[in-house]
Amino acid sequence: MRKKISTAELHALLETEFRKTAADLCRACSVPKPVFLASSTGGSNWRVGSLEECPGLCHTILMDVAAKLSEKYELKG
Repeated sequence: MRKKISTAELHALLETEFRKTAADLCRACSVPKPVFLASSTGGSNWRVGSLEECPGLCHTILMDVAAKLSEKYELKG
């Protein structure tokens, strides 16, 4: 079962995990706020907007971080 958290809490977690991974690769990219996504399939109820392609691979790192966190957290409805 996923832990229910607020958008602000999830964004803070995404930022923290993203910076841990992307630390010195890029300082220009930032994590978009997560958006609620109604799901009837039992999957994640949120998503993060995509980043532009970045030479530091931030767009790929963010996708990986979001995938991992989507298994643990869902947004409060």
